[in-house]
This record gives sequence, structure tokens and C-alpha cells, in this order.
Amino acid sequence: MKNKFLLITALLCGFSAFSQEIIKLYPAQVANAKPTEKAETFDRGMYRNVTVPTLEYIKPEKPNGTAVIVIAGGGYGVIVYNGEGLGTAKSLVEKGISAFVLKYRLPSDEIMEDKKIGPYKMHNKPSNTCVKMPKNMV
Repeated sequence: MKNKFLLITALLCGFSAFSQEIIKLYPAQVANAKPTEKAETFDRGMYRNVTVPTLEYIKPEKPNGTAVIVIAGGGYGVIVYNGEGLGTAKSLVEKGISAFVLKYRLPSDEIMEDKKIGPYKMHNKPSNTCVKMPKNMV
């Protein structure tokens, strides 16, 4: 039992040691969002009910000038964040590649005005299409 606890603790510490910064994708209101009582949950390495999309920046010790956005799967029910997101990012970072892990919203009538356009609606106005990244991130 003690060995299992130590293994789980080591794995969790390994993932958190790589995390550098969380970047909100929307400075104000999220596009196509509606008020909801749903709470975002994180359980067993998976997110559910995401209402605030983010990018988690994972910086390598020696960046080689390359960056990748990692989009974890989950079958439109969850986001397998630790395994497919942070696990993939960790492998990239070990090769000197900067990784940005996307935590995105899944289509849902409970959090979106129109879930059919949920995955595609990136902004509220045409002029608000970019996330400003600090120059020291790649």
C-alpha cells in the first residue's frame, strides 16, 4: 500500500514540476457561453464541464525553438488531460519542444448558447482572434 502511495505521489509531482503557466484564452466572457450552475471537475486525470478554456504552458529546460499545441482527446465526454495532454507534453519537453496543453470546452446545451458551433466559435468579434503570448515562451 505504501509503495502505491509513493508511486502515485511521484507521478503527480512529475506532472506538476513541468507546468509553467496557465493562460486564459478569453480575457473576459467566453464566446458562445451562457450562465450555468455546472462546475468544472477534475477527477482521475480527466476534466469534465470545462467552462473556462486555457492553455497550460510547459517549458523545457533547454528550448529548441519549436512549440506544439497538445489537444487531448476523450470522446466528447471528458478531456483526458493527464494522460493524453500532460503525458504527451512531458515527452515533447524532454526533447526541447515547448508544449501548450489545451483545456477546451466540449459541446453542451448547459454551457453554450449553440452547441453545434461550440468547437468552432473561437471569438466574439473578428478583431479578437489572437491570444497574446509573452515573448519568452518559445
